[in-house]
Amino acid sequence: VENPYPPVNANAGDTSTCDTAVFPVITNHIRKVLIEDFTGHTCGNCPKAAAELKYCDSIYAGQIIPVAIHVGYFAEPCPPHALPAGAPAGSFSADYRTTVGDDYNSTFQAGLLGLPQGMINRKNFDATNFTHFVNYPSHGWTNFVGTFISTPPVAEIQIINDFDASTKKVCSSIKTEFLSNMNGNYKLVVLLTQDSIVDWQ
Repeated sequence: VENPYPPVNANAGDTSTCDTAVFPVITNHIRKVLIEDFTGHTCGNCPKAAAELKYCDSIYAGQIIPVAIHVGYFAEPCPPHALPAGAPAGSFSADYRTTVGDDYNSTFQAGLLGLPQGMINRKNFDATNFTHFVNYPSHGWTNFVGTFISTPPVAEIQIINDFDASTKKVCSSIKTEFLSNMNGNYKLVVLLTQDSIVDWQ
């Protein structure tokens, strides 16, 4: 995503009040894998993909970083006249789409393939067709994740978050270190996600 943040962010707050993070020394580095699940609340097969994501996390506990990204037609709030059969009034009215999610969808073209779609570490899966997406049936995500889990990590990333409930301010401190020599240019992407959302799907 080009320029994912504004040059001047008036909402950034004063970081001078953030405590200085003390990062522990890590000697046992663990490979973690990012799974981006492109989904929508009226998508019929998306709950099956969510179940696959949960299964994958149970196999590789503590090594999966799951992110659900609500995109496209299936993520739109459902008008009352189009509610699924038996759905009560007001259901499917939440809108979990974001500007960043829309940018990701535009960049990676997940919606063109239909939902759900899984992108794992943003690595090529099919170099002939749409390269980044892995289908979920028959533990497709879990099997593909297995090809990454067994390889040694190339970087250490530590994140320490401190949240002040009274001011609603969060301070995030991030430390990165390459564990082996790497060629090329690299960028760090930091996402703030929300969990424990229970709603209609």
